[in-house]
Amino acid sequence: MRVVVYGKPRQKECSAVAEGFTALGGSVSWCAPKGWTEAEADPSMDVAVTFGQRVHSARIAAEYRRIGIPVITVDLPPLRVNGMADTHRALWLNYVNWMPSGECDPERLQSFNLEFRPLNYGRDILLCGQTEDDAAHGMGAMELRKWANDQAEAVGEWHKVVWRPHPQGHFHLDGWPARTVGEDIEVVLRRGWHACITYNSTVGIAALLNGVPVFCDPSSFYAELGSTSLARLTEPRWPSLGERVAFFSRLAYVQWTFDELSSGEALKFILKQEPRQMAA
Repeated sequence: MRVVVYGKPRQKECSAVAEGFTALGGSVSWCAPKGWTEAEADPSMDVAVTFGQRVHSARIAAEYRRIGIPVITVDLPPLRVNGMADTHRALWLNYVNWMPSGECDPERLQSFNLEFRPLNYGRDILLCGQTEDDAAHGMGAMELRKWANDQAEAVGEWHKVVWRPHPQGHFHLDGWPARTVGEDIEVVLRRGWHACITYNSTVGIAALLNGVPVFCDPSSFYAELGSTSLARLTEPRWPSLGERVAFFSRLAYVQWTFDELSSGEALKFILKQEPRQMAA
């Protein structure tokens, strides 16, 4: 198996994935993403690996997908409780926010020791921003601002809207009270809300764990557990515990420890989900 990794060996995520492919008998090449052009895509590769999908990495992933070569994107994990933001990384297969299809064994999820909180009713709406030019949504700053304003105005007639800008976001919404970004999102969510509105941010995952109904775009990977239209604002969908456990059992197979990356265990699972025959 020939693998090209677009990143730098000093990035511990990329090095762990490179070690994992080597452990599986693969041949790994390194390339720098900066300054890359589509003409440099190597059709002889079996897998391309990118770190995130912003700017250069997004173009690299798109071109390799176009020529029919699977892409694995190493990224921050969608589950970030219990210190997982430091100990885990996500592996997206071919597109951001990919998840394995079908049922997954809940045993891996159980090892995460997550707490599924019951519905925690509140009166206000928490509206959460995201970073611009993220491959997860493809919107720039102006588009994100319009989306957020549209949501706030649609909700404001019926509920108090509290705006939470993304910690790395570059805009605020005038006319709406803002919650400081310095507060941990887990602490904020546990105060109880009528609902959390986000486009497709991982804050929706945190809300579903903490007993807060979610409104999101239909393209969101957790849309099956939330509401996708503000027409349901008076009665947001709240998934059963069984539905949440089934969903999070699949999500548990998206993120892996650094040891699981470097041993090849994580990559072996991900590649089994790829329908195309992988070269040995």
